[in-house]
Amino acid sequence: WGGGAWGAEGAERGAEGAERGGGGAWGAGLSARSASVLSGALARGLRRRLTQGADTKTVGMGVDRGHVVALIHPNARDSRGESRGCPPGALGVAGPQGGRPFAWHPAHQGEGRRVPPPRQSIAHLAERQFGVVTTGQLLTLGVEPSWIKRQVRHGPWNRLHRGVLVVHSGPVEWRTHAQAALLHAGRGAVLSHRAAGYQHGFLDSPPRVVDVSVPHARHVAGSPGVVLHRRRHLGAEGWAHLVNRLPTTCRPDTVLDLLTLARSDDDVISLLCAAVRARTLPAEIRDAVMRSPRMAHRRLVLEILEDVEGGAESALERRYRRDVERRHRLPRAQRQVQHRLGDGRRVRADAVYDGLGVRVELDGEVAHPGGRTDQDTWRDNAVLLERGDVTLRYRWRHVRVTPCSTAAQVVAALRSRGWRGTPRPCSADCPVT
Repeated sequence: WGGGAWGAEGAERGAEGAERGGGGAWGAGLSARSASVLSGALARGLRRRLTQGADTKTVGMGVDRGHVVALIHPNARDSRGESRGCPPGALGVAGPQGGRPFAWHPAHQGEGRRVPPPRQSIAHLAERQFGVVTTGQLLTLGVEPSWIKRQVRHGPWNRLHRGVLVVHSGPVEWRTHAQAALLHAGRGAVLSHRAAGYQHGFLDSPPRVVDVSVPHARHVAGSPGVVLHRRRHLGAEGWAHLVNRLPTTCRPDTVLDLLTLARSDDDVISLLCAAVRARTLPAEIRDAVMRSPRMAHRRLVLEILEDVEGGAESALERRYRRDVERRHRLPRAQRQVQHRLGDGRRVRADAVYDGLGVRVELDGEVAHPGGRTDQDTWRDNAVLLERGDVTLRYRWRHVRVTPCSTAAQVVAALRSRGWRGTPRPCSADCPVT
């Protein structure tokens, strides 16, 4: 037996011990050259010990992908006659180029007799991981590399990424792809960006690629279908948690990640509305934004979130007054008008064009994620029946993204109620006339 050193030194000492005593040798982190040296020494020592009829018995040995492999008989002893204590018929593997420590794999029993792969253990592992396993996990279970290759080449398994396998041949669902991407990325990886948005319910359909964030200090090789993001603050308390059994960034940080992908104000508004509908608290989003002074669309996000706590005049109402009324020279509506109906109930309108019978309700979709409510419908009907007023409802998209079209609709409503004013188009292609 060779000494317990690492790397090339372990290979040299192992080779020396194998030449001298035969039987077995080990090292870790072997280069291909070191593995070749050690395997040759093992072979020479093996021949010598077998021809001498010594107690030390090595049934077989070889080199596989940088591993020095020796199958040791249960009665194997070192050159001093002491038992090495290896498992009966175990397959001793001297670590590969990656520097793994020495390990015994019970891939064989007796003198070369193979043991069937632990199919039940493999099935339990795959069930926990949405049908995905890694070759490293299989080797730990004692599965032979040749058996794994046969399942991929001629059996029902498929390779999703290097070293990551799906154990069936049918359609692969999104969660399986997500789990495979996490296993490929390795330690500390979490779903983020679009993958996390789908997990939290911000997106209605699964993304085509899986976004995975890894600690900044790690370098992970790319793979088709996986978008990698290196994060400096990954691993901070509360930053990620399990969602549907998959590690995922928390809701507020997922919103910030998706904001970096937003191409327009409309995308920003839609994202915030979807996040609040999915039970993300606006205050949590605001706190995350305040921690990120250089984030994209920061001013617009804070302005929209202000609408939730807007009070007497929200950010949406200010935009309506500036971008719809002033810019197109519409009459100024009265703000926050309250009326008492015949049954004693009070109703409030965001804007009322007094004497013209036109009311405007500005529904900040972030503040009202469910959209038009039953109470809104009842109020509009009651006002129409008792006062004859028509109610127009607008949201952030109408005021922020299409203010000209909104102004044109308000003009049409005012004219239908007798307004004789002259609006002003704000540009050559403005629809207001």
